[in-house]
Amino acid sequence: MTFLEYAANSTSKSIVLIEMTIDGEVKGYTRKDFTPIGSAILYEGRLVSLFSIGRSRDPLTWGKLNYSSGSITLNNADGHFDSVARNDWFIGYYGSKVSIKFGYEELNVSNYITLWTGYISKMTLSPDQISIDVSESKKKLDEIDIQYSWVNINAMTVIQEAIILAYPSVTYDSTYFDTTTWSTISSLNILVSVDMAETKKALAVIEDVCSSIFGVFYMTAEDKYTMKLINPAATAVTTIVNSNILNVPDIDFDPSDVISSVRVYCDIDENLNTGRFSSIVEDITRVDYVSSTYGFLNSKEFITYLPGTTAAAAFAITFLDYSCDVHGTFSITTTMNYYTLEVGDTVNVELKRVNNVDYLNIIKCEILGKMYMLDAGKLKFDMRICYDET
Repeated sequence: MTFLEYAANSTSKSIVLIEMTIDGEVKGYTRKDFTPIGSAILYEGRLVSLFSIGRSRDPLTWGKLNYSSGSITLNNADGHFDSVARNDWFIGYYGSKVSIKFGYEELNVSNYITLWTGYISKMTLSPDQISIDVSESKKKLDEIDIQYSWVNINAMTVIQEAIILAYPSVTYDSTYFDTTTWSTISSLNILVSVDMAETKKALAVIEDVCSSIFGVFYMTAEDKYTMKLINPAATAVTTIVNSNILNVPDIDFDPSDVISSVRVYCDIDENLNTGRFSSIVEDITRVDYVSSTYGFLNSKEFITYLPGTTAAAAFAITFLDYSCDVHGTFSITTTMNYYTLEVGDTVNVELKRVNNVDYLNIIKCEILGKMYMLDAGKLKFDMRICYDET
């Protein structure tokens, strides 16, 4: 049986594997001593707990996704890890690669899926356990200042060069980048202008570029830099069928995210810190509609790296199309079949009541959040309903 068949049928116990590459040697850990089918190593049964793996975004915040980080706790009751402190072995651990994999007891290890990859950033040793703090590589970009100027340059080139400015050892290839996605978005030639008179954290520069083009920057499960453009009008990539949904969700309708007008700052004269801009575009075309429909007004400002008023006007229209109405939101728990879906993907969701009676039937949604529920071997998705889309 394949991974997807086990995920759908739950005929085999789910397994979480932790792999740490220390000085070139892969060390494996799981809940109980286990050697997966096809594996050359024993995964020691030391895993006590691990952080929640997932990501999400606010529907009104473009460009910013939380990066996954947290702690992995391993049993040290027998003193196995005491040598980390005794012999200063932390030098060998710091920065080492950590991978979290998921599969099933009867599945060959070659068919396990990688859920997350990062590095060791900190460790805390106690007589009973060792807590290992891990982060994905995106976090490193929040620690380095850069300064550069790009004028009317492809946004993907700007992001790529910002990463390499921060870490010159990084090269643009498939080792560090999801080059397929990168090339696809680059081909759209979305232009931005960034004129930095002062230094700024590399990640902040990248996120400001992303927020200017309705994009989100994140790391793949293999810890490669990648990007996604948010487009609720896109064709659904798949249908999450009701038989794979394990709950009947409540649908929330909250008008607090409704926006009636926007001001878009563009064509930056010097840099974001000066507050000087060549142009400001204001779009008030939805004011009357929002006022008459919802009885209030709510404006929002965007400071962007867009190079001129034409791009800024298009940005304003796109944003108001997205946020001038209430969109239902809900959360569903599914089988692991949908592990390849990401925040920003557009999907169809088939919702039925208990006993297979129609509820909302099939509705088109944008994924706002994704969380692995590893103890249960399930996935949780936060959804936003897309209206008036084909």
